[in-house]
Amino acid sequence: MKADRKQILEKLTEIILFADETARERCPVMDENTRILEDLGFTSVAMLYMAVSIEEAFNVRLDDVNVWDLHTLGDAVRLIERKMA
Repeated sequence: MKADRKQILEKLTEIILFADETARERCPVMDENTRILEDLGFTSVAMLYMAVSIEEAFNVRLDDVNVWDLHTLGDAVRLIERKMA
């Protein structure tokens, strides 16, 4: 799947909402500046789910990535772009 930044962010938002249905309540507008822990309130389980879902949705491997280094959705978008290149 070759995607642009907007498409990646849209898919990432879908993943987030599936991982934690209440994320939309905590953060009604998600963009690249949205902080994963602070704004979305993600737990370690949600972070793990997000990582696995990114691998499946974008057909990439995150073996060498510490998901705790992803502070914003923009960080995740850049990581996905790099892995898809």
